[in-house]
Amino acid sequence: MKKRNKIFPKTMRTIDAAIKAEEKQWKIRRDEVLAEEAKEPLLWWYCSFADETFRGVCIIEARGVVGCAIRAHELAISPGGQMVAIPIDREDLPPDQWRNRLLTAEQVKALWPDSKSLGEWEKDEA
Repeated sequence: MKKRNKIFPKTMRTIDAAIKAEEKQWKIRRDEVLAEEAKEPLLWWYCSFADETFRGVCIIEARGVVGCAIRAHELAISPGGQMVAIPIDREDLPPDQWRNRLLTAEQVKALWPDSKSLGEWEKDEA
């Protein structure tokens, strides 16, 4: 048992150093993408969140996908999971009360009756 206790702190320091290096690289890349997105126009985006299950949708204004993720966190409406973001045409934009908030599957269906989940689209395409 004593031997394990001596190895464990060293292993944890190595893991911590690797995580910090990875975080640093991630932040550098995030900043590069945000600089590119800053050149883009401000658009409204349909952001869908899911993992094994649907987590929610939000309609937010941003200049790109990374900006969408950051904005959803700023608004405290990001439910976690993976995010897919798609720009919305002005004519498809819902009224103000449906923007900048987390929407349920039922609310999305009420706004866009023909909407389908990615799984539903894949099933239809097969």
